Amino acid sequence: MRISWKTLFARRIGQSATANSYLGSKVGRSMVLPSEPKVCILAFVLVLVATATILGFSIAAMYREEMGHWKARQTSAADDHARLVTDWLSERTREVEQASVMVPVRSVLGQHIQPRWLPATLV
Repeated sequence: MRISWKTLFARRIGQSATANSYLGSKVGRSMVLPSEPKVCILAFVLVLVATATILGFSIAAMYREEMGHWKARQTSAADDHARLVTDWLSERTREVEQASVMVPVRSVLGQHIQPRWLPATLV
């Protein structure tokens, strides 16, 4: 016995004897109960909230991980730049110390006020 969809979802009693005998007492009533749309909407909202919560936590975890990597890269770059500046300053200091020992530089510095950083033996 083959039942079509139209017969299966009949809304009134007596519309199809075959459907009535196959489905029994369910034919003739609405197949969707009045409370079911509310339950479906509630289930949909719950699934939506659960999905949004899971996605929110997942995105927050990925954000924290990425920020950790970014901070590590920034710290590494800042350390490299600080090392380069320190090296450059130490090289300039050595060059100035070497130049301050030269006679022409000492004679020019001797004509001006005694700098605090220049030892008195060099003047």
